[in-house]
Amino acid sequence: MKLYISVVTAPLFIVLAFAVLLAEPLAAQYARTTPALLDSEWENDRLRVSRVTAEPGAALRGADADRILVYLTADADGQMSPAEAVWQPAGSGDLENRGRARVDAIAIELKDAPTRMGRGTPPEALSVSRSAEVRHLVDNPRVLVTGHRSAPGAVVDPPHFHTDDVLVVYLRGGHIWPAAAGWGATRVRRGDVDVVPANTLHRLANAGGDPLEFLVIVPR
Repeated sequence: MKLYISVVTAPLFIVLAFAVLLAEPLAAQYARTTPALLDSEWENDRLRVSRVTAEPGAALRGADADRILVYLTADADGQMSPAEAVWQPAGSGDLENRGRARVDAIAIELKDAPTRMGRGTPPEALSVSRSAEVRHLVDNPRVLVTGHRSAPGAVVDPPHFHTDDVLVVYLRGGHIWPAAAGWGATRVRRGDVDVVPANTLHRLANAGGDPLEFLVIVPR
């Protein structure tokens, strides 16, 4: 009798395990919406993040320091920027908003800090899945910015960590497994910004049923 029970229940446990795994993406669709981690401004010893706007005819202040500009709307010319992230070196002049709508953007300023080279290529720069597309948008001695587009269920990279805080800017809404290793999905929207703390084990994976697009900003 005991042998019969073990033989019958073993497949049952396997079926239940697969059911849980298959239910996770579906459950992600009903995950509670969480507000953007960075509502307005954030900074550490390497980066400063702020949200900038310019009404039609107003000026978008130039860069006092090297920075990455991520347009959430059309750019200052009223056109959709061909690149999701734009490099602006220190001293770049003001940008007059010549469009008919307000310009909204995220500015990520790189503070003056010792350059750290020779640290290898971050896992986010390489795709480990055929369902995930990775593009290098900005790659210079100060920062690496990669653009990602992942299909439903795609895992972009294996669990890993960085020695510095890293930023994730979401360009398309959806559901993602938490940047920090954990359980359960988080709903994100365009313009949400997440911080992956230094030395925190994490991964990036699409937990929803639609493609997910985001940027990863890694200071050097």
